[in-house]
Amino acid sequence: MVYLAVNLGAKRCTLVKGRLLPGGRVSTELVHSFRNTKTVKDDGMVVLDAERVFAEIVLGLKKSGKVDYISVDSDGYDFILLDDGGNAVSECGSYPGDGSESKPDGENLFRKTGLKKAGDYLVYQLLKLKDLHPDILEKAAFLFSLSDYISYRLTGIMKHEYTFASVSGLLDPATRSWNHEMIDSLGLPVHLFTALSDPGSEVGTVSDEIASRIGCSPVVVLSHSYAPSSSAFATPEEERTLFLLAGDSFTLGYVDTSFKMDEEAMYSDISNEGDSDGSVRVTSSFSGLSLLRNLANESGVSLEELRFSAKESRLRGTFSTSESAFSTLSSIEEGIGVSGLSVGEAAAVLYHSIALTVRSILSDLKRISGREFAEIFVVGDGSQDPYLLDLIAMYAKLPVSSGAAEPAALGNIINQMVASGEIQPSMHGNTVRKASFITRYRRIE
Repeated sequence: MVYLAVNLGAKRCTLVKGRLLPGGRVSTELVHSFRNTKTVKDDGMVVLDAERVFAEIVLGLKKSGKVDYISVDSDGYDFILLDDGGNAVSECGSYPGDGSESKPDGENLFRKTGLKKAGDYLVYQLLKLKDLHPDILEKAAFLFSLSDYISYRLTGIMKHEYTFASVSGLLDPATRSWNHEMIDSLGLPVHLFTALSDPGSEVGTVSDEIASRIGCSPVVVLSHSYAPSSSAFATPEEERTLFLLAGDSFTLGYVDTSFKMDEEAMYSDISNEGDSDGSVRVTSSFSGLSLLRNLANESGVSLEELRFSAKESRLRGTFSTSESAFSTLSSIEEGIGVSGLSVGEAAAVLYHSIALTVRSILSDLKRISGREFAEIFVVGDGSQDPYLLDLIAMYAKLPVSSGAAEPAALGNIINQMVASGEIQPSMHGNTVRKASFITRYRRIE
């Protein structure tokens, strides 16, 4: 079987072809990439050219040769509205913001959905659209995430994926379906929110018109529409393994069988993200590599030079990166109350602060779950930083394993392999480990 993972990132989009090799390893090959150019409209909406994105995907499919399965994931928050005839009545994009002045407030949102408040959630996007352009919502018959929209354009079949809904702020965790009562109370059109399907569900074969253009007829399956979920699928789903998605921001979490929505969970700054087969990813997010990148840019040095100088410098203080995002030299000095830091000392502050934040959130997750974890499995750009992983292993007092640097594509491909039946769900963790070229960082007492 040949699989094609389409990852629509915030800035860069890729098409990666994958196969299962003898012995259980996974081969991947980048076959096409393009920039995801976005523009800001007068009303503040950040939009992308969905027609251009679709044309690039078709071009990538032509270049890929024969593929059997295809699946699309995106960065998670872009949406588009269609009318009864399947024509767009809104642009494809999202409204940035923190949602701080919008209802539902943070406590009610968590109690209803298991999510901590964030302005990117679909509930706040649609409420903003309702305030600015009520006529658009009145015309709309169908609501799609970007990835589900591309699947619809490839097949002509409408299907809606569950993980996108699970981070919308509009899901009922008990029923794993849209909370129509909540949607109606917010004055949003209930008819836009239809049946949901798990990632891995088959949408259908590409349409005859698309097949004639690309030279093959792959089956389209639903991916995890929310990119961090697709990335998390590139980690082993094992009871005592924590996953750490290490990019500009970090997400630390574990897989559970139920949403954690009690008082302790709410005040521990965690979120619940639904996944396939009724499972839940219990997570907490905090600032990560963006802190180091901003300091490197300000200082005019590479990340490698920043890492070396951090290792050679003394530590002058730390802060929690789940509460603060100090990333300039002056703000780091202000944050720890020390002046006159060298660039290396500032970098050391950031490295140790990130690792200590991992330890702090690990403590919360142990308390909430009642588990003793045995390993942290790291994917994303941060998985390639040995100094950071050494520090995490030291502070967390757990062994750390590094996985894929670009986990969304691998998670997408393994999702397709499970959907096709080439591997069984029970083989997921073993397939991830064989595919990841793992380096292990030892626990330091």
